[in-house]
Amino acid sequence: MTAVARYTLLEMSRRRLLVALVTVAVALIVVLGIAPLIVPGFRTGIQRSYFLLSTFNGVVGFFLLISGFAIGMTVIYNDLDSGAAVGIFVKPISRLQYTVGKSAATLIVLALLTAVLTLLTVALLLINGGTGYDYGAVVTNLLAGTANILVLVVLLMALASVMNNVVAAIIGFVVYEVFGAVSTLHALVSNHTLTASPWAQIINVLYWLVPHSLISSLPHEVVRIGLASGLVPTTTREGRAINPYASVPAPSGIGDILFWATYCLVLGALLYLAVRRRQV
Repeated sequence: MTAVARYTLLEMSRRRLLVALVTVAVALIVVLGIAPLIVPGFRTGIQRSYFLLSTFNGVVGFFLLISGFAIGMTVIYNDLDSGAAVGIFVKPISRLQYTVGKSAATLIVLALLTAVLTLLTVALLLINGGTGYDYGAVVTNLLAGTANILVLVVLLMALASVMNNVVAAIIGFVVYEVFGAVSTLHALVSNHTLTASPWAQIINVLYWLVPHSLISSLPHEVVRIGLASGLVPTTTREGRAINPYASVPAPSGIGDILFWATYCLVLGALLYLAVRRRQV
């Protein structure tokens, strides 16, 4: 397993697409981090922090998603497509050891990407005068985002083990969007916005068939900073009071984390079965 993980890490370090994605992500985050110091209109550090937190979340999430696709659709498929898997499996390496080694390498790469993006985000927030809020929320938000992408990556690895990787990526993208749609609809049901029967009951059932996205406390922290900076309104144009936290999802609890872990184990088992049944 260690040997498989080591050579997989070496292979991914030489992959130009992944290196290019990380380079572009870092460059874009740096540009966005410097922008509030140059562009007029951001008078205080808390206003700059609100802009950065609101922007970085989408940018980092997008690049983690693209990186997840780049990793998931190639990390096993390249071995199978090139015939390298034949030389691997003639050695005293079982399919289980191969699967675990590949999964470990994938997790390490995602963790490294998250660490780089997290340190860069925190550094730019400090440069912009970000004080008086929870940096732990920033870190846990990126960890939660990486955990959510890991589910997609394992799914892509399993699909790419039994079909063409481009087809696997298309199917994975559709499934990922379906997962997100179900979670969004469930949030509407939970907030009593969507109450039509029997759709509410159907959505509640579907919700337990898809992975639950992990959510940190950062959305609440962003609203709190927005209120402190005066950038988040508390009343409507008609003068009615509104609750800015009403549309913000609650942070994930231990139950959500356990459900995510169980879902990862199930997908990991499917990945192993796909690799085991593949004729090479």
